[in-house]
Amino acid sequence: MRIIGVLLAFWVCSVQSESLTSYITSRNDLIEEEYRESLAGKVTLNSYEQQADIIFNKMMQYELQVMGDNFPPAINFFTSKGFIDNSSVIFPLLQRMPKGAVQHVHFDSSGSYGWLVSNATYNPYCYMYTGQTTKVGNDTLFQGSLQFFTSPPSSEWVSVPKLRATSGDNSAFDAALLKNLTLEGRDVGDYYQLWTSFDRVFGLVAGVLNYVEVAWGYFEHVFTEMLMDGVLRLEMRASPSFAMYDLEGNTYNEYYFLDMVQTLVTQAQKINPSFSVGLIMAVGRHQPKEVIFNAMNTSLHLINQYPDLIMGFDIDGPEDEGYPLLYFIDQFLAIQNMSANFKYGLPFYFHAGETILSNNTNLYDAVLLKSVRIGHGLQLAKHPVLMDIVSSTPVAIEVCPISNQILHFFDDMRTHPAMEYFQRGFPISVNPDDPAIYGYGGVSYDYYYATLGWTLDIAGLKQLCLNSLTYSTFPNSTIEMQTFNEWNLLWNDWIQNIIKG
Repeated sequence: MRIIGVLLAFWVCSVQSESLTSYITSRNDLIEEEYRESLAGKVTLNSYEQQADIIFNKMMQYELQVMGDNFPPAINFFTSKGFIDNSSVIFPLLQRMPKGAVQHVHFDSSGSYGWLVSNATYNPYCYMYTGQTTKVGNDTLFQGSLQFFTSPPSSEWVSVPKLRATSGDNSAFDAALLKNLTLEGRDVGDYYQLWTSFDRVFGLVAGVLNYVEVAWGYFEHVFTEMLMDGVLRLEMRASPSFAMYDLEGNTYNEYYFLDMVQTLVTQAQKINPSFSVGLIMAVGRHQPKEVIFNAMNTSLHLINQYPDLIMGFDIDGPEDEGYPLLYFIDQFLAIQNMSANFKYGLPFYFHAGETILSNNTNLYDAVLLKSVRIGHGLQLAKHPVLMDIVSSTPVAIEVCPISNQILHFFDDMRTHPAMEYFQRGFPISVNPDDPAIYGYGGVSYDYYYATLGWTLDIAGLKQLCLNSLTYSTFPNSTIEMQTFNEWNLLWNDWIQNIIKG
């Protein structure tokens, strides 16, 4: 009986062992199948990349141990930035990573405002408005606004160099001035209060960015900063009627601005010949219909005069406050009909789905109007039919992790819908949106949030970088091929540097 009992126990253990083995095999197969469906699964790593991936994963594990419960992508960026700068082992690696392209950034907040503080505000003709915030025509004059004058219009405008001199501490003054040009400490309140604080910053810097001498310097700074952060292709939203001024009373129109951008791109190409820039003309969605149509009409003519620079048109600003895309449908259809009479039409690159409202309909119109890409697309996951349509078309989603967190769409990157898009293999790209207002430049911080929040490996990072290039709008195939070739060289160097340590 004892022998039979032992044999029975052995048989039971054998069956359980075989069942467990089969279960584990099925489980691993399921995980592998899901991985193959993700963006990371679209990449086949070479032997060097596989070595780098092992090292990278170990660094990720160490990073997670160091941070403990203080997970940066789940903490307000203004709070977590100190840890990222001073303690992260992953972030310096991501800074050196060749990013490919930035597809979503607004031109007047595309480069860190530290340059403005260190340069523009030291000009003896730079003044700050110290009076109370007030309406001037259709515009708002905010307390703290900066502008250039040979002679200020009132005593409420005070020389910034003099304010700095009387402060007794230039460094502290500059730090306070820079903080005033970001959302740090003001990213509180409800959705509408946040956007009010957000728009305020644009009002503070408009008078200095429109000063022609500063504009030249600032956009040179933007291009250099992006290049140093591994960006080869920069696609910015910009105003189709951007005008500048100087102290002699001269004004400079959009043609001057576009020529200036082309000159600065040529200058930046001395750093890297593969660098290029494209512009998406954009205006605010709170504008009347005739203003939107006129802006599109201007943009249509500009794209035919600057086809290697202008890419298309967008409407930006808070979706839950401004007009929906459907409100302008007559204007959109009219401009599409007009495009038939031009060599180059006016493609759309719409912001859509950047909303907290479940009844926002902008994604429907973005899809039907054949938007080349979709800006943000946060609510796309709630529209299964639209998900199917987008997945079957070459429409990329421009994801902006840090912007979405600071503007309180999602507090934790682990709950960001882009993680689902990534897992489903949707073509998404990583972008900074308005980095200057969030206190940084480039796009490395956004990649850091995405990497930790979505648990990315080398394959996932590579595919995100490739997406940024694949879904960019290059002016011709020659520039596109040159950019891809340069990126591949830089990527391979980056991989070798990881291996070498």
